[in-house]
Amino acid sequence: MRNKNPSRRSYTFGKKPYTESRVGFFEISPIAERIRGMQRVSPNQSTSYLLYGNDLFADILRHEGVRLSKLSGKGIGEILLVCADARAGMVLDARLQIRSSSTVVFSAGNTFSEQEPSSNATFQSLLLNARKKTPVKVVGHSHCGAVHHADGKGNLGQPRDIRLLLDTVTPYSVEENANVQARRLIEMATSLGARVSISAHVFDWDSSTKPIAVVDETTSLMSRSFRYSMRGYRGTLNTQYAHAVIVTSVNDDPHIPFTPRELFGITQPNDVFCVTANGLNNIAPGFDSISKGSILYTLMNNQTSNIVLVHSDQAVLNAWKQELHTWLTNLTSSTDPREQEIGSKYSKGEIAITPMAFEFSTGRAFPIE
Repeated sequence: MRNKNPSRRSYTFGKKPYTESRVGFFEISPIAERIRGMQRVSPNQSTSYLLYGNDLFADILRHEGVRLSKLSGKGIGEILLVCADARAGMVLDARLQIRSSSTVVFSAGNTFSEQEPSSNATFQSLLLNARKKTPVKVVGHSHCGAVHHADGKGNLGQPRDIRLLLDTVTPYSVEENANVQARRLIEMATSLGARVSISAHVFDWDSSTKPIAVVDETTSLMSRSFRYSMRGYRGTLNTQYAHAVIVTSVNDDPHIPFTPRELFGITQPNDVFCVTANGLNNIAPGFDSISKGSILYTLMNNQTSNIVLVHSDQAVLNAWKQELHTWLTNLTSSTDPREQEIGSKYSKGEIAITPMAFEFSTGRAFPIE
């Protein structure tokens, strides 16, 4: 049973102690109702909601005796390139992550770019460090906004970062886009001499998810996880909503063996958007057109008010925050009115950047200044 009383928890990150009040069930319920109703919430409300979910996640780890430090040392069991879409997240769950030691890269349109040095370096690093026959899966989904907007006419009218992102997406067909991204990864793996197993999958909201490639144990787990997350869901999957975009990295050392949704106890679709920061060895710049375009897309379209940065290294968090702060501030002088609006909301505090330090000893994330 969930604890319905507020609690105080103390943390130590580096040499700086951190203590904060965590809200309880009754305090979080009004925020949860607004999120379930796809209504905009403030950055502070979004953060409170996420911290409450992280408490539940950490309690589950504690009760089951799961040690993240041991899980993080398992190495890469498989690599997944998954769409950042808030509706797509629950094709992955904690059981799948533990069993396969998955490394998940999130981007709008489940795409990457060989022309972007940091995006290219991220996948080269993953493929070179993968063991022989490691599964590499491109996971797309029906009703994908990136694929829908990637035709020539729609692309021309988009802001620069979104336009550069859409240039890497194959239009008209989510199946063809997944296959094209898989073929690009095959070409990269071949050039690197990486002997991995690459396949493409598409989950169809309308038919309870069915992959277009070989159905194996992992994709079956994805399907069951998605169907389970839909139980009791009152919303629609024809539209997308995300109160927060959660940014993580696949270059963590040690690697966090869970997706952002698991870390914050999120069990249903249309809750958060997930983006992977690119950048070799976590060296700034961590954001290229793929990651920036993904973040900008959700800020413009999904009522997102909170950019949550999660990492175990405070230096990386500081670099990420500074880079995004400069980018968002500069949007106010953009020639695109939609970018100007996002920059204005950021300057007014309607959109916030929230760095969170992740502790492997407890499984908890907590805000830092």
